[in-house]
Amino acid sequence: MPFFSIIMPAYNRAGLIGRAIRSCLVQDFEDFEIVITDDASTDGTAGAVESIRDGRIRLLRHAANRGRCPSRNTAMREARGAWFVFLDSDDELTPGGLSAIYARAVSVRLDVGGLRFMCRDEHGRVSPDPPHRNEIWGYAEYLHFMEAHCAWNGEALPCARRETFPAVRYPEGHAEECLYHLNLAKSFRVGAYSDIVRSYHHDATNQITTPNWRRSLQYASDAAENVRAVLDGHGSVLREHAPNVYSQKLLEGAVCNFLSGKRRSGLRFVRSYVRNRPFSVRPYVVALVGLVSGRCLARLQGSRWRAQPGDRKRSCEYGR
Repeated sequence: MPFFSIIMPAYNRAGLIGRAIRSCLVQDFEDFEIVITDDASTDGTAGAVESIRDGRIRLLRHAANRGRCPSRNTAMREARGAWFVFLDSDDELTPGGLSAIYARAVSVRLDVGGLRFMCRDEHGRVSPDPPHRNEIWGYAEYLHFMEAHCAWNGEALPCARRETFPAVRYPEGHAEECLYHLNLAKSFRVGAYSDIVRSYHHDATNQITTPNWRRSLQYASDAAENVRAVLDGHGSVLREHAPNVYSQKLLEGAVCNFLSGKRRSGLRFVRSYVRNRPFSVRPYVVALVGLVSGRCLARLQGSRWRAQPGDRKRSCEYGR
């Protein structure tokens, strides 16, 4: 069995996935497999993968598009490695990245179920900022990290011990990853290290973190259910240890429910947010626009409040 299973979901990345795969194949640490889930791509992604001849590559396929989180679950279910390394199909491992991860993985105790490493983008910017400090986190420490990075720069490369699955798995549907990482930190300790092992890029035209109002409307119900699961499982501790993240999730719940046509649920989230942040204008804008038109609210989310060009990729880990 390989030591690492590199888990790589892919959807319409025919022009980019080769870069990600090659960054794995040139590693000086060679005891790995790459498990790719093609999430019903329509652009020849599967063919691009099959054109790279290496026995360590395993290609799985979804008959219908299910989202990147279910794609990761599919890959983990078939993976054989002792550790999962989660790499996006538009990013790369840095030279020597797997060796750095291996050195950390073999040094931790068995109660450590997750590892996190740092990244650098094509402009030389390093994330997370402030950086990891080579320490082992409990649940509360992970929440403090979320709080410190809830505004922008929380990008990292996560890894998980095989034994954490399937007890901890990614959410189904087209939802974000926040719930997975919270559940992992609640059930296991997590190591956070300063090694830069991932190069991340902004050149994919279909990045999930790029605002898209049509996609927001299409998957609003999945997103609303994901927020509910986050708050049901972690709401009280978020409120105590990460109040900004907690408020952020309340506002996200309001937006997602308005977008999916659930106005009463949207108003309940707005009221909860106002109780925590009574002087914020934003929930009132969300309520007003959301009651008028979910489409208008989706357009507002995709334009006025989006990141400016050149900003770091917004961290999908926190469900923004």
